[in-house]
Amino acid sequence: MDPQPYSENAVAYGDGDPALCVADRPLPPPLGLSIARLTGAADAAQPERGGPPGPLTGPATLLAQVDYGAAHCRPVSDPRRLGVGLTPLAPPLRELWHSPPPVVTGWAQGIGFAQGPEVLFAHLLLDDSGDADLAQLTLTAYTRLLAFTLARGFPHPLRMWNFLSRIHARDGGLERYQAFCVGRERAFALTGLAPARFPAATAVGTDAPGLLVYLLAGRAPGVAVENPRQVSAYRYPPRYGPRPPSFARALRPPWPNSSPFFISGTASVVGHRSLHPGALGPQLHETLANLDALLAAAAAARPAFLKVFLRDPRHLAQTRAGLRDWAGPGTPVLYLQAEVCRAELQIEIEGVCGPAPEASE
Repeated sequence: MDPQPYSENAVAYGDGDPALCVADRPLPPPLGLSIARLTGAADAAQPERGGPPGPLTGPATLLAQVDYGAAHCRPVSDPRRLGVGLTPLAPPLRELWHSPPPVVTGWAQGIGFAQGPEVLFAHLLLDDSGDADLAQLTLTAYTRLLAFTLARGFPHPLRMWNFLSRIHARDGGLERYQAFCVGRERAFALTGLAPARFPAATAVGTDAPGLLVYLLAGRAPGVAVENPRQVSAYRYPPRYGPRPPSFARALRPPWPNSSPFFISGTASVVGHRSLHPGALGPQLHETLANLDALLAAAAAARPAFLKVFLRDPRHLAQTRAGLRDWAGPGTPVLYLQAEVCRAELQIEIEGVCGPAPEASE
């Protein structure tokens, strides 16, 4: 059942709180991310029963809390909280996105949202059971979300996450991921979103039913960054489906310092071809080479947070060992079991980072 509709009597957090409105405090960035290590698996598996979000430093207010567990979960009591149906393969981490106050929350026709001064967080879950046409379902989800963000004054999607059930099954003669790409491309075309304004994105498969889409949208557009080792996804040839994937390899936000810098889901693809089919070790090496090329193209520092999607949980130890030196010992890494978009790919990695440090003379 859809959550209750949004009304203008939505909850506002941080508005007028003297602890958050002290004039001599430095202004926080428009969007920040902190990572909490959970003490018990129950918090991740049942996010609606988890404890309150951890404390945030500085004059910031919670915009979104994202947990991972066995099923998708969107608690009616607080639309800032979202549970994604992917199983953590290591001690779970909680994502806490925060914004300057005030943050206003509510529901609108099944869309949960939290709105800060510069960033809007929104999510939608649609039933994909029965004879649902995934291309049409994706078109519906995207047009509803994009119309909503436009109406709220945030017309520019910056980062989108997509979770599909049965991602490699057939749907109307297409693999379901291909059908998803058809619906997404149609939605962007209908709303006038050109490739230069495509968001950074991730799309992976999950055992949880439904099509779950959530996003961060801004009042101003970001700047897309493409990978010199890869063909832009929206220029893939027809061999990968009737419509290509519609996303940017990375995106630099429109704010001072361009932080946080969003890295899309990245895999062992060079040009447009998958390399090392089925082989985890070489795929991890190729994926890290792609990430290095992308960071160099963006003049960005190493990620401050990584999310790793593994097809086979038996590859966890090998992946952790291979990633440790590249990421650095202090970088939080969230490992999740997921179906990567191409059946031959074993791993996909996304990240969040800030700008590279200024060089000193």
